[in-house]
Amino acid sequence: MIKSLLQRSLPRTDWGDSVYAFCAHLRRRRRWPRWRNPKRFNDHLYRLKVDGSLQDPLSVFATDKEYAKYYIAAVVGWEHVVETYRILRDKDAVDRLILERLPCVIKPTHLCGHVEFLVDDTQPLPRDVMKSWFDINYYRKSREQNYRGLRPKIIVEEFVSEDGRTVPNDYKIYCFSGIPKLIHVESDQLSNHSQTFYDIFWNKLPITLEYPGASYTHSKPAILDKMLDLAARLSSAFSFVRVDMYIGQGERIRIGELDFCPHSAGGWFHPQTAEEMLGRLFESGRLPETVT
Repeated sequence: MIKSLLQRSLPRTDWGDSVYAFCAHLRRRRRWPRWRNPKRFNDHLYRLKVDGSLQDPLSVFATDKEYAKYYIAAVVGWEHVVETYRILRDKDAVDRLILERLPCVIKPTHLCGHVEFLVDDTQPLPRDVMKSWFDINYYRKSREQNYRGLRPKIIVEEFVSEDGRTVPNDYKIYCFSGIPKLIHVESDQLSNHSQTFYDIFWNKLPITLEYPGASYTHSKPAILDKMLDLAARLSSAFSFVRVDMYIGQGERIRIGELDFCPHSAGGWFHPQTAEEMLGRLFESGRLPETVT
């Protein structure tokens, strides 16, 4: 009730966003945020939420999943952009939608964490779910300022997978001032959802975030060096960004999206000491030895 009251009552201004971010952090983390001299990973992200960094015009532009593709193309080329099939700009367009290319992926351009994978024509088109996305205001829920002015839209795009049918691994590369320093692999999203962490040399790390890590070690991508290079180039304009990418058929790399504040600065790491260890990545050039 308190969260809902704050969402409705606080003004949608920098001051209102700061108050909401403070209350949300205190409620979720059960501690004061330390943003003047942050040490923990989430405290660094909290600082980005309240110091105006997320209002950077390029960050706002690249947050919108439609426009992000133009930024990706400008920096690393269209060959690394997930192909767009359709853009739906209102609920009527959802009712009129006829899918001409399968498999495909459907997701809102203005939200985080919503996606539908359609592999073949035996799956019904989730029109009600899609229309509900137009009514969700992610900025109001998170007060991440890069989402503040985004217009609700839905994108229908290419399904990128190594075999063309299986939901692919999502390689999320954490970059600090243009330097990739951490990778987590999100896999089995429709069954045994896992998030497994590796350093940039593909050493598996004893860290989890929200979901458990996989019981196995993922095969090191043969094109890992290329993935890290693309992430470095895409992140060079930002103090922090997570670059999400997929590997398609023929080892083609596609950039999925850019995330400037993962889990809205509230993700739960295990063990708890990992949050402070990873916080050092904002300052140092490598992972502390105590993590690896």
